[in-house]
Amino acid sequence: MENLVNSISKYQLAINLIPGYIFAILLQRYAHIVLLEGDVLQDAFVSYFFGLIIGRIGSIVVEGLMKRFNKTYRFAPSYYKKIMAEQIDHKIETLDRQCTIYRNCCAGCCCVIIGILINCLFGDGSFFSSRKYIFIFLILTALLVVAMDKQCNYVNQRIEIATK
Repeated sequence: MENLVNSISKYQLAINLIPGYIFAILLQRYAHIVLLEGDVLQDAFVSYFFGLIIGRIGSIVVEGLMKRFNKTYRFAPSYYKKIMAEQIDHKIETLDRQCTIYRNCCAGCCCVIIGILINCLFGDGSFFSSRKYIFIFLILTALLVVAMDKQCNYVNQRIEIATK
């Protein structure tokens, strides 16, 4: 068990465990869906798992939608170019990680909205009492989309400058 915990990097913990835990808390608070049972080890695994799922949703769905519908969003020119630029400009890796965090937070907000809607449709939740939370999470999602777009464009500019 100790080897498993030691093999997970701090970055993986930050990008998976923390968003998964926040997602579980928000889902419990606003959608009345309980994922955390109170056992620390079990809750850590559940949070990490949901963080992984949110990360994949961010990578596949959110980024895919950004590429398709946002004409100002630019993905990194090429993986090779990015790797070469990171060797020249060490700040690119940190800035790119921030872009990933924005993307995962955006995906987490979307998942919370879906959880609230599921509770309204199939649970005991009322849409009229939940609409303010849906609105808040939609505003947060929009804010995170703009932040992600700005951050990714900034990373791409640094990649272009570093590889010239």
